[in-house]
Amino acid sequence: MGRYPWREYILFEVLYTIFPYPTRQRSYRVVILAAMTYLAAQVYLTQEVSNSPWLQHTVGFMIANHFMFIVYLVFAERSFPDHWRRVRDETDAGGSDKLPSNFPLAKKLW
Repeated sequence: MGRYPWREYILFEVLYTIFPYPTRQRSYRVVILAAMTYLAAQVYLTQEVSNSPWLQHTVGFMIANHFMFIVYLVFAERSFPDHWRRVRDETDAGGSDKLPSNFPLAKKLW
């Protein structure tokens, strides 16, 4: 009887959370993706997960869901980092762009 890989799972979720951080460095994403693949294998191949069909299905679905979202971010949204650098929502009377940081709180939330 071993242990459920909680540390690996939590680290996997942390890496999944920071993966979409906008950056131009491809090496950043390659390293995070390699670490996530290693951690996913560690979680999925532990004895506690692989012995239970229900737990194996649940963990496998979670891992596949996370990786499919990452594939979407990497391949379908190539302009993801550049898109969020500057949002041009409105122009003022002088014709210059208003920065989103100057919007009222309600407009920022919307």
